[in-house]
Amino acid sequence: MYEGEIEKINGARLTLEQQMIAIEGTVTNSETVKAMTAGKDAMAKARAGVTVDDVGELMDDITDEVEQANDIAEAISAPANQVLDDEDLLNELNELEELELESQLLDAPAVPATAIDLPDVPTATPEIPVQQNQEDADTKALRELEAAMAL
Repeated sequence: MYEGEIEKINGARLTLEQQMIAIEGTVTNSETVKAMTAGKDAMAKARAGVTVDDVGELMDDITDEVEQANDIAEAISAPANQVLDDEDLLNELNELEELELESQLLDAPAVPATAIDLPDVPTATPEIPVQQNQEDADTKALRELEAAMAL
Protein backbone atom coordinates (compact mmCIF):
# COMPACT_ATOMS: atom_id res chain seq x y z
CA MET A 1 0.00 0.00 0.00
CA TYR A 2 2.78 2.37 0.83
CA GLU A 3 4.46 1.43 -2.37
CA GLY A 4 1.43 2.50 -4.41
CA GLU A 5 1.32 5.83 -2.59
CA ILE A 6 5.04 6.34 -3.16
CA GLU A 7 4.59 5.72 -6.87
CA LYS A 8 1.71 8.24 -7.03
CA ILE A 9 3.74 10.86 -5.20
CA ASN A 10 6.78 10.22 -7.42
CA GLY A 11 4.58 10.49 -10.53
CA ALA A 12 3.05 13.77 -9.28
CA ARG A 13 6.52 15.06 -8.49
CA LEU A 14 7.76 14.15 -12.00
CA THR A 15 4.75 15.92 -13.53
CA LEU A 16 5.45 19.05 -11.45
CA GLU A 17 9.15 19.05 -12.52
CA GLN A 18 8.15 18.75 -16.19
CA GLN A 19 5.73 21.67 -15.80
CA MET A 20 8.44 23.76 -14.11
CA ILE A 21 10.84 23.04 -17.00
CA ALA A 22 8.11 23.96 -19.51
CA ILE A 23 7.32 27.19 -17.63
CA GLU A 24 11.03 28.11 -17.49
CA GLY A 25 11.32 27.52 -21.26
CA THR A 26 8.26 29.68 -21.87
CA VAL A 27 9.65 32.46 -19.69
CA THR A 28 13.01 32.23 -21.48
CA ASN A 29 11.28 32.39 -24.86
CA SER A 30 9.21 35.38 -23.72
CA GLU A 31 12.33 37.21 -22.48
CA THR A 32 14.12 36.41 -25.77
CA VAL A 33 11.24 37.89 -27.78
CA LYS A 34 11.24 40.99 -25.55
CA ALA A 35 15.04 41.38 -26.02
CA MET A 36 14.70 40.97 -29.78
CA THR A 37 11.94 43.57 -29.84
CA ALA A 38 14.09 45.98 -27.82
CA GLY A 39 16.99 45.38 -30.25
CA LYS A 40 14.76 46.04 -33.23
CA ASP A 41 13.48 49.25 -31.63
CA ALA A 42 17.04 50.38 -30.89
CA MET A 43 18.06 49.72 -34.49
CA ALA A 44 15.03 51.63 -35.74
CA LYS A 45 15.96 54.61 -33.54
CA ALA A 46 19.59 54.45 -34.67
CA ARG A 47 18.69 54.59 -38.34
CA ALA A 48 15.84 57.05 -37.87
CA GLY A 49 15.68 59.33 -40.91
CA VAL A 50 18.03 57.13 -42.94
CA THR A 51 16.61 55.33 -45.96
CA VAL A 52 18.14 53.01 -48.52
CA ASP A 53 17.87 55.78 -51.10
CA ASP A 54 19.75 58.16 -48.80
CA VAL A 55 22.54 55.63 -48.33
CA GLY A 56 22.70 54.97 -52.09
CA GLU A 57 22.99 58.69 -52.83
CA LEU A 58 25.65 59.05 -50.15
CA MET A 59 27.70 56.20 -51.64
CA ASP A 60 27.38 57.75 -55.12
CA ASP A 61 28.57 61.09 -53.74
CA ILE A 62 31.54 59.44 -52.05
CA THR A 63 32.44 57.62 -55.29
CA ASP A 64 32.26 60.91 -57.23
CA GLU A 65 34.50 62.65 -54.70
CA VAL A 66 37.08 59.86 -54.84
CA GLU A 67 37.10 60.00 -58.65
CA GLN A 68 37.57 63.77 -58.59
CA ALA A 69 40.43 63.44 -56.10
CA ASN A 70 42.10 60.84 -58.35
CA ASP A 71 41.64 63.07 -61.41
CA ILE A 72 43.19 66.01 -59.56
CA ALA A 73 46.14 63.89 -58.38
CA GLU A 74 46.68 62.58 -61.90
CA ALA A 75 46.55 66.10 -63.37
CA ILE A 76 49.06 67.34 -60.82
CA SER A 77 51.48 64.49 -61.40
CA ALA A 78 51.19 64.40 -65.22
CA PRO A 79 53.78 67.13 -65.99
CA ALA A 80 56.33 65.49 -63.70
CA ASN A 81 55.90 62.16 -65.46
CA GLN A 82 56.31 63.77 -68.88
CA VAL A 83 59.49 65.60 -67.89
CA LEU A 84 61.12 62.44 -66.57
CA ASP A 85 60.14 60.13 -69.45
CA ASP A 86 63.44 58.83 -70.90
CA GLU A 87 61.87 57.53 -74.10
CA ASP A 88 60.46 60.96 -74.97
CA LEU A 89 63.81 62.59 -74.25
CA LEU A 90 65.64 60.10 -76.47
CA ASN A 91 63.14 60.63 -79.29
CA GLU A 92 63.60 64.37 -79.05
CA LEU A 93 67.40 63.98 -79.08
CA ASN A 94 67.22 61.77 -82.19
CA GLU A 95 65.04 64.35 -83.94
CA LEU A 96 67.50 67.13 -83.11
CA GLU A 97 70.45 65.04 -84.35
CA GLU A 98 68.60 64.29 -87.60
CA LEU A 99 67.89 67.99 -88.12
CA GLU A 100 71.55 68.84 -87.47
CA LEU A 101 72.74 66.17 -89.94
CA GLU A 102 70.25 67.36 -92.53
CA SER A 103 71.42 70.95 -92.19
CA GLN A 104 75.08 69.84 -92.48
CA LEU A 105 74.32 67.89 -95.65
CA LEU A 106 72.43 70.79 -97.17
CA ASP A 107 75.27 73.21 -96.31
CA ALA A 108 77.99 70.94 -97.79
CA PRO A 109 80.36 72.65 -100.25
CA ALA A 110 79.47 72.27 -103.89
CA VAL A 111 81.55 70.07 -106.20
CA PRO A 112 83.93 72.24 -108.22
CA ALA A 113 82.87 72.67 -111.83
CA THR A 114 86.46 72.81 -113.16
CA ALA A 115 88.51 69.70 -113.69
CA ILE A 116 91.19 68.90 -111.15
CA ASP A 117 94.67 68.34 -112.57
CA LEU A 118 95.45 64.68 -111.87
CA PRO A 119 98.56 62.72 -112.85
CA ASP A 120 98.50 60.46 -115.91
CA VAL A 121 97.62 56.82 -115.55
CA PRO A 122 100.72 54.59 -115.92
CA THR A 123 100.78 52.41 -119.03
CA ALA A 124 103.66 50.07 -118.10
CA THR A 125 103.24 47.06 -115.80
CA PRO A 126 105.01 47.71 -112.54
CA GLU A 127 107.76 45.33 -111.60
CA ILE A 128 107.16 43.22 -108.53
CA PRO A 129 110.39 42.48 -106.68
CA VAL A 130 110.79 38.79 -105.91
CA GLN A 131 111.75 38.04 -102.38
CA GLN A 132 114.22 35.31 -103.25
CA ASN A 133 116.11 35.49 -100.00
CA GLN A 134 112.91 35.09 -97.97
CA GLU A 135 111.81 32.07 -100.03
CA ASP A 136 115.21 30.50 -99.64
CA ALA A 137 115.15 31.02 -95.88
CA ASP A 138 111.66 29.50 -95.71
CA THR A 139 112.66 26.54 -97.84
CA LYS A 140 115.78 26.01 -95.75
CA ALA A 141 113.73 26.09 -92.50
CA LEU A 142 111.27 23.60 -93.97
CA ARG A 143 114.04 21.19 -94.93
CA GLU A 144 115.57 21.46 -91.47
CA LEU A 145 112.20 20.70 -89.89
CA GLU A 146 111.68 17.68 -92.17
CA ALA A 147 115.16 16.39 -91.30
CA ALA A 148 114.52 16.82 -87.58
CA MET A 149 111.24 14.92 -87.83
CA ALA A 150 112.80 12.07 -89.78
CA LEU A 151 115.00 11.18 -86.82
